[in-house]
Amino acid sequence: QDALGKNKLRTVIEEDLGEEETDIFVKALKGRQTFTNADEVLALAVPNHDALNLAAKQAADDLGIKFNEAPVKTIDGINKKAKKYNGKYGKVADAARTGINAASMKEADDFIAAMGEKFHLLDEGWNVTPVGYFDRKLMVIFDDKSLGEIQIWPPGMLNAKSEKTLHPKTGHEYYKIAYDPKTTPDVAADAKQKMAEIYGAVTSKLDSSFATKLGIGAPRAKSADSTFSGGSSTDPSSVSTARASSSEPPTGSQVSSQIIPTDPSIAANSPKSNLKNLTATDDDLLSTVNIDEIRANINQDEDLFPVGLLDGEAQTVTARQLLADIDREDAMVETLSRCPI
Repeated sequence: QDALGKNKLRTVIEEDLGEEETDIFVKALKGRQTFTNADEVLALAVPNHDALNLAAKQAADDLGIKFNEAPVKTIDGINKKAKKYNGKYGKVADAARTGINAASMKEADDFIAAMGEKFHLLDEGWNVTPVGYFDRKLMVIFDDKSLGEIQIWPPGMLNAKSEKTLHPKTGHEYYKIAYDPKTTPDVAADAKQKMAEIYGAVTSKLDSSFATKLGIGAPRAKSADSTFSGGSSTDPSSVSTARASSSEPPTGSQVSSQIIPTDPSIAANSPKSNLKNLTATDDDLLSTVNIDEIRANINQDEDLFPVGLLDGEAQTVTARQLLADIDREDAMVETLSRCPI
């Protein structure tokens, strides 16, 4: 991925950006994918998928990690994913994918560091659900501006999600039961309890580094418990392949989860880039605007600027409101100055 430049940060940590900035960043990245159908997605995904898995195998081999190549997402899988996005194929970000089982936190971090030498990454950190399922996801940004995914599980977690272990159903099957609107409260509670037992059997055997970092497999600190009441809502059991899958958020607030920041040391010594590189071109008119001049020559409380339409009516904001938004975005750009693209 040398074409992206040697002076750009290779691994961006979601926790460093914050939720709002990350949403803007991801939206911009997906906005650069101009796919209109599954064939277009797959055409770029296949070579990127091969390159991603080749690099993952090399990294895993170097670290002594067992590796099984993930299959590229099928046309049917791409269509199903796009359907969740109202037919917007540009939002499909996991057609090219790979994944590993990491025996410890260090193993996961070392693998990500190795992959960061080959690809630009957005590290989403560890996602922990109330029933004990957890994983770590990273978005991969390829040279052609398309996106891929790396997923990391602790040993046994993916198997517990997709295969029958302690109970007659898989973790994912119990998930579907628990959050089916037609499920009665008693049945939903039973399904959640079974999920907790299934994943608890996995977490009880994990390396102590997971308990130290995430509070998994050992009693959690109160501060960790309190975070389970908020955060992202993520399907802990979405199964699409044997080795790599993408968990989709359920509707509403069905499952609370805890996003655990990753170790920022992976990218601590990397050089900076600028968010402007994400979407703007050299002839971007906004890049030549002197905001300070504008600020000095307008009435910030009386001058109005159009910002769009609502029910056919023009919507405006005062200059002061608009400049405040610009200041906020400038601060966001500074925060994102280490972004990879």
